[in-house]
Amino acid sequence: MPGHNGHLRSGAATHHLIHAKVSLLLLGFDPFPPQAGQSAVDKLDAATAKALGAFQAQRGLPVTRILDDATAANLDAAVEEANANAAYGFVSTPGGAPATGVLVELFDWDLRRPTLLGKAETRADGFYLVRYTDQQVTAGEIASADLYLRAAFNDENDRPVVTESAKHFNAGRIHRIDLTLPHAVPAKESEVERYIATLLPLLDHAAIGLAELTDDEVPDVAAETGIATEHVAFLRRATVLGKEHNLAPEVFYGLFRQGLPTNLPRLLAEKPTRWREALKASLAGRIISSNQEATLDSVIERLSELAIEQSFKVPDDANSSVPVGAVLATSTLTPAAQRKIARFVLLHEGDSDPWQALAESGDVDAPTLAAARFAVDTDVVLGGHLGTLKALQANANRLSLNTARDLARLTPADWKNVASRAGSLPGGENSVDTYAAALADRVERAFPTAVIAQRIGSDRVLGHPEAVKFLEAHPDFDLLSTIVDDYLDGGQALAEVADKDGLRVRLKTWQRTALIAPDAQRAKHTEALMRHGFTSAYAVQRAGIDHSAAPSATAGSA
Repeated sequence: MPGHNGHLRSGAATHHLIHAKVSLLLLGFDPFPPQAGQSAVDKLDAATAKALGAFQAQRGLPVTRILDDATAANLDAAVEEANANAAYGFVSTPGGAPATGVLVELFDWDLRRPTLLGKAETRADGFYLVRYTDQQVTAGEIASADLYLRAAFNDENDRPVVTESAKHFNAGRIHRIDLTLPHAVPAKESEVERYIATLLPLLDHAAIGLAELTDDEVPDVAAETGIATEHVAFLRRATVLGKEHNLAPEVFYGLFRQGLPTNLPRLLAEKPTRWREALKASLAGRIISSNQEATLDSVIERLSELAIEQSFKVPDDANSSVPVGAVLATSTLTPAAQRKIARFVLLHEGDSDPWQALAESGDVDAPTLAAARFAVDTDVVLGGHLGTLKALQANANRLSLNTARDLARLTPADWKNVASRAGSLPGGENSVDTYAAALADRVERAFPTAVIAQRIGSDRVLGHPEAVKFLEAHPDFDLLSTIVDDYLDGGQALAEVADKDGLRVRLKTWQRTALIAPDAQRAKHTEALMRHGFTSAYAVQRAGIDHSAAPSATAGSA
């Protein structure tokens, strides 16, 4: 068979490296197997350059490792001398996606009876390669083989489909035949399996593992293989997490492909239902292998355990919220109780309050539940600073703190003591004094009614013991929003009150005054306004004082 290699000798600038790779394969060299996908086959990778250098040395050519015209001509000659023949190409679906695992047969066409030259199965990128000998070609061929390709597969309805390419007359020793199938081919392998099959040769040549890829190498690998950069990054991250946490890497890959975070704490903050939905979607889409379906329940349980373990780790980032386990660890609860409560809170789903659900479950006793609730609620009120929470927990018994609302009883001196024991101050705080004031302000904004009752209720002139007792017994009553008459006239609110009319008057007075005080240090300004007789916006207006300036006009003597 006279040798001509199609596009093999088309000049160095436009040379199709895929032909060179096939030539080198036929000649016994070890270039990177051409399974990288059609978008990257013309890239001169390191393995091909190495094989070119070895070939150049064998032929006595300058070892440039570059596919120049001289090297291309020598490849032509070497293939001819070796009587080596091959057809190769890519098989794709109607949409252009690689057709994986399709059986292709190469024939030498004859007028009466075609001759089968060889078979192959397409790889993950749709590539195939069929070698054949001169002796297989139909006797009487004048120049070279007349080739065509036949593909056989079952469609989505499991019906057999056979399709053929056009005939390629007088094909060269190395000839490319691409084929587009008339129907999509159901994937035999998952996306993960196809990707790994494509990546392994490249990684093996580089002697590195998938987890060892650097950020700079990920885009290069994507370009070399035709795999999306994001998917390569997902595979790398999944491999790392799988090794660290004793789970199949494709579990994490399946989660990432459905939009879940690659950041482990954020991923584990999702609920079990979301994990299950994501993995089922990846199974249905053949993104991960079907054998993962049988282990789905155990995978969800393992993720749940990881979520609980993660919740007891203090984040390195000071701006990240403290997870529930780390918050519970500041309490006096036993480790077993901490873990039980963390599990319930983390895995609870639905619109119902997890604390109410936990109380109704009967799994923990009331004191344990109260201690846990105090830790979690207080952490939220204080802004998620673990050192501050620990300092407060150390003094909880001395200060008689049972609920977060009890923080309203703390004095400026108490807050200064807590701030001084909090360790490093949060970002933006420059001194213990300013941080103590900020903590007091956070509590007042969270529980304005309780702080006002604590400050004014204990005053011998402005206070009213029954009002204080009433507000403590009815934490749902809000001085800033509750309509006093509606609240008192409904239900049993006044059942334990002796001076009902006096309570009604005092609550309305406190409410009117609190509403004209500013948000910051509202209790202090409310007290000052009341002490000067300004118990309503009308009283302030009659005194000829600007409403917005009233607090500052009275604060000096507060």
